[in-house]
Amino acid sequence: MATPRPPREVLGVVGPWLFVATALLPLTWLLPHFDLTATLARVALWLSDSGKLGMPIVCTIGVVLVVSRPALTGRARAQEFGAMTLALVLFLGVGAFVNEYVVKPRLNTPRPNIEELAQLGLLDLSPERFYALQGERSAYLRRVLEAVPDRLPMAAAIRNHWIEETGFSFPSGHSTAAMLVATFFACLAVSVVEGRRRWFLLALLPWAVLICFARPVLRVHRPIDVTVGGLQGIALGLLAYLFVHFAIARTRVAGMPAAD
Repeated sequence: MATPRPPREVLGVVGPWLFVATALLPLTWLLPHFDLTATLARVALWLSDSGKLGMPIVCTIGVVLVVSRPALTGRARAQEFGAMTLALVLFLGVGAFVNEYVVKPRLNTPRPNIEELAQLGLLDLSPERFYALQGERSAYLRRVLEAVPDRLPMAAAIRNHWIEETGFSFPSGHSTAAMLVATFFACLAVSVVEGRRRWFLLALLPWAVLICFARPVLRVHRPIDVTVGGLQGIALGLLAYLFVHFAIARTRVAGMPAAD
């Protein structure tokens, strides 16, 4: 491939993948109430962590796979690396900050697990009063969960996750970030990558959808949270790709093998 594919052609290939991912997100409404001590809940936690704690690793691997492809000059690699890094900082980093500290507090939506604890009479506070605790939420929630382990059984790792995740619920930051990164790298894969590298990057889309499903399984988000968060991530991922495209389009690759 001598030059990057034009965005219209890229979207023609990636579009059906994104349509399927978008169509799957509302299916989270069909999820049952899962046992938080079961293996499936532990798998959901692993997926959830991969979309937050593992995100720097995923992004690093994705960038390396794109810029290390054959036939790029050193200057072209540096240009693409800089453009991709800047796009991820702007759309993923700044976007996550705005979502967590501007959007969510304004919408003021309690997490479903907090509402569940209040309905069970375990919280001793209304969800509104709980969120008014600000920096004391995690400490308060730890005391509550450790005092009544038999009333709401869950794996210790999931209990710790609940204690750590005490921000507001809507929209889901995990879903936004995962779908943003998956969309971004899927577009770049179709645009400039061939062979096994492309399929690895495209595989990020089902990974991102699974993260969206994991959040309601863990009871820390509602289906509407992950659906809107996922759609938000797709939109931001497309913008991030277009941002990078114009930098990559100025490079001219001498030639690229069909497979690595």
